[in-house]
Amino acid sequence: MGLKWRLGYSADVITEYGGTVLSRFLRDPRTVVEATVRARETLAGVLGAGVNLRPAPAAHGFLESEALGAQVEWPEDSWPAPRAPILKEPDDIENLELVTDFMSRPSTAVLRDMRSYMEKHVGKGAGYLHEGHIGNGHITTARNLRGDQIFIDLYERPAWCHRLFEFLTENHILCTQDLWRYQGIKQPEFFHIADDFAGMIQPKLFEEFALPYWKRSFEVLGKGCADVELHSEVMHTEHLPLLRKLPITMVDYGQDPFVTVEEARRTGFKVSWHFKDLEVLTGTPESIESLYRSYADSGLEFIVVSFMHRRTPVENMRALLNIARRCE
Repeated sequence: MGLKWRLGYSADVITEYGGTVLSRFLRDPRTVVEATVRARETLAGVLGAGVNLRPAPAAHGFLESEALGAQVEWPEDSWPAPRAPILKEPDDIENLELVTDFMSRPSTAVLRDMRSYMEKHVGKGAGYLHEGHIGNGHITTARNLRGDQIFIDLYERPAWCHRLFEFLTENHILCTQDLWRYQGIKQPEFFHIADDFAGMIQPKLFEEFALPYWKRSFEVLGKGCADVELHSEVMHTEHLPLLRKLPITMVDYGQDPFVTVEEARRTGFKVSWHFKDLEVLTGTPESIESLYRSYADSGLEFIVVSFMHRRTPVENMRALLNIARRCE
């Protein structure tokens, strides 16, 4: 059938099979290396040959929000998250300042430590810090700073939202450029924006409050890149035609439950499609094979196969790998 695929493992799964907790894995590069090696050996015993798992820098997605003043809470064995909104009142926007020294901030020490340790103990290529490590698109970052109130602000304070989104967009550009300078990168081959919460906005507001700011980031940071990608988890069919206004080459639909493969392919962009996490977690080997074959029969050219959740049934993991190999 010729369906190409790429296999990935989340930090949750690596720590499950590597025998550590997420708080240590996300903060300590030595733990990343040791846990990844243990997980690779354990998974090879469970899944058989072909477990390609190499240590890579780990970080949470709130570093940019943290640089802007967000306080991040660290559970022992779960993902960190902002403790409480820092923009409790609209006037609190006056306290925000552009981050021009992102890689010098205390909050990015984890990135610096990860990069230097990986380059020394794993290899130079392993120390690369991807743009996606520093944060999210403006809608998701606004939600980190303002909480769910931001979705009401779109209706009650549209001018204020535009002011905030313009600030967050320029800040994201500055932080990304500072990260690239730190790594000696003049122009990457690939740039993407991940903005998972943007799809919660109805299409008319989506066009007004999401597209212009994404477009600004893509035009500045995506210029000259071979591929420019938008990632969102909850877009609806009605959002898709609007994406043609963006200077992008591909769309990554994550775990989007509302868009079909056929609808995604009709946009004209390259499609990065993911096998559904819920199916691997709660399905059966038979349902997994059936769904995968439907993707292969749809004409899809590439699919991301990931093990993302702890306590995923081993028989489901094996079934997914087996059908992926048979359909490639």
